[in-house]
Amino acid sequence: MTNEPTSTQAVQQGLAVRVAGNDEIYPDQQTAVVLYSELFMRQRPQVALKFMRAYIRAVRDYNDALLDGRLAGPNADEVVSILTEFTFIKDAKVHREITPAAIDPDGRMNLAGLRNDLAFFKQLKLLQDPNMTVERIVDTSIAEQAAKELGTYQPKRP
Repeated sequence: MTNEPTSTQAVQQGLAVRVAGNDEIYPDQQTAVVLYSELFMRQRPQVALKFMRAYIRAVRDYNDALLDGRLAGPNADEVVSILTEFTFIKDAKVHREITPAAIDPDGRMNLAGLRNDLAFFKQLKLLQDPNMTVERIVDTSIAEQAAKELGTYQPKRP
């Protein structure tokens, strides 16, 4: 089990096969999040909000580039160009072949998946605080405010 672009490259090289989608193997898995330090959110809340608005606008543009599980939507050329310039994958063809990540257009996180992960770490006794909860360490208020200000996401389709 691996992530993109490694999984697509392994399949293309005959080293692996896709047997299932991520939700079939590990439902609700939250693979990445945007993190702010507590100090940043407290001391510079308007900057944190401004960044989050920009991030959510970018996520919405990214989602608009998706079509049939690929970067093939109406603005795919622009998104692939940006990804090629600013990520470690410098080959536009790779961006078009991989299975793109799913990102919520309102910046919401999958808290159920995070709760499941936290329960696993607790079961293995890998936490110093056995009373830790997702709600104690995750603050979604900045993303919620940014999404509210931007309004309801309306996908752009050809």
